[in-house]
Amino acid sequence: MQQYPQAGLAEDAFADVARAFEENFAAGEEVGAAVCVYHRGRPVVDLWAGWSDPDRADPWRAGTVGVLASPTKALVTAAFLHLWQEQGLDLDEPVAAHWPEFAANGKAAITPRMILSHRSGVVCLDHAPLSLAALRAHTPVAEALAAARPEWEPDTAHGYHATTYGHLLSELVRRRTGLSRDRSASTRTSGCPPARTPTSPPCWSPRRRP
Repeated sequence: MQQYPQAGLAEDAFADVARAFEENFAAGEEVGAAVCVYHRGRPVVDLWAGWSDPDRADPWRAGTVGVLASPTKALVTAAFLHLWQEQGLDLDEPVAAHWPEFAANGKAAITPRMILSHRSGVVCLDHAPLSLAALRAHTPVAEALAAARPEWEPDTAHGYHATTYGHLLSELVRRRTGLSRDRSASTRTSGCPPARTPTSPPCWSPRRRP
């Protein structure tokens, strides 16, 4: 059986979390991972195990940064709702009121409420496949969203906005607040000085092992 380096802590009351974490490795469902749980403001589980590379040469460490996808929706939603609360943003005002280009191709009536409830219909960017460089630049993403055509008439159906949700709200926040991309990026990375920036592992599937 493959032996995985493992470290961290789990309080006795949360032993089942640690057990489930270990079982994922034993079942071959993980190559490298971490889990941290806070309860009433303090960490009760903080575990990491496995490897940060597909060759299993570099152990997963406490400072290894994992790739997040859907959990980031909660962060952008919180930022957006803070804007709604503090600046009186109207959830039923068309997005195009602040982002005029977004009105193209049948999107003039889409509101923030439709995006928040996954009912806008803007669920894919098949018309303009994006590269990693485009995602990092942000502007090409915003332009692709503005040119997108809803997959259904807005607010008539529900469908998970898996890859567009965060970008839609992010651009709307950007348009409303005037924050530049550089200022946003500096805010996100301010807690990681260059000399101590955590490393991020590449993405791969444990089911497609080298």
